[in-house]
Amino acid sequence: MKRSLLLLAALFASSLAPSGASARNFTLPQVDYSADREVQSGERWQTMIVHYSPGKERMELTGAAARGNVMIVRYDRGVTWVLMPRLGAYLELPNNVGDNISSVVQSLDLQPAGRERIDGVEAAKYRVDGKLQGFMWLGARGIPLRIDGDLDVDGKTTPAHLEQHNVVVAPQAAELFELPGGLARIELKDARWLGLMQQYLTGK
Repeated sequence: MKRSLLLLAALFASSLAPSGASARNFTLPQVDYSADREVQSGERWQTMIVHYSPGKERMELTGAAARGNVMIVRYDRGVTWVLMPRLGAYLELPNNVGDNISSVVQSLDLQPAGRERIDGVEAAKYRVDGKLQGFMWLGARGIPLRIDGDLDVDGKTTPAHLEQHNVVVAPQAAELFELPGGLARIELKDARWLGLMQQYLTGK
């Protein structure tokens, strides 16, 4: 999967404390929740079901091209796994994947820009400055409902749009964020294999 799409997908894992009137920086949320997430990077869309717990995130990719793949990002361990059930295997991504996500998150400054309703839900609107330039709407418990802007990835600007629907604040099972048994680990040390795996993960 292209890193820009992974960064965009994971941006929603980061949120604020309950919204107020002053400017603030992103911090990782301290509340468990699940949601349906849509992510757009350039011309590409990806849908997923998300489970989040402080320091952990699971993204279950949906749609025919996704092939049932699952991404687990363990911010607390500095590791990211891609589960590929159809292959009976998993891939462990380089440690810097989670670090890159954290870098984007920590770069963001938010300035209050009023309040609006998103899908009928009251939300605080913020102007975002940092590696993401645009706007963000935060709902209850500071969980993002929408992001619109441009994301800087390796010096290149990519239009970004993210939405979360059907947000449910509730405890998430610990096993959702662990490697399941019975999957073989794939070692990808050759750049050509990495390219082929990216095609598999993205359905191209």
